[in-house]
Amino acid sequence: MKGLKRAIRIAGNKNKLALAINASRQLVDYWAKTGKPSPEYCVAISRQTGVPLHELRPDIYPKELENTGS
Repeated sequence: MKGLKRAIRIAGNKNKLALAINASRQLVDYWAKTGKPSPEYCVAISRQTGVPLHELRPDIYPKELENTGS
């Protein structure tokens, strides 16, 4: 959850993050409650905010898999 909170803070707020990644504010609210952004939005969140994928969803993107060039 800490990665998503950081992404929201970097974006400015939940609404700005939603606009930046073409998602609804309600969806971002849901992620904030569950602590898990949808996998299909993780790359967009990371690109827009610079928050690494492993911080957004460590269950899907382990740290050791990042920056492998694949």
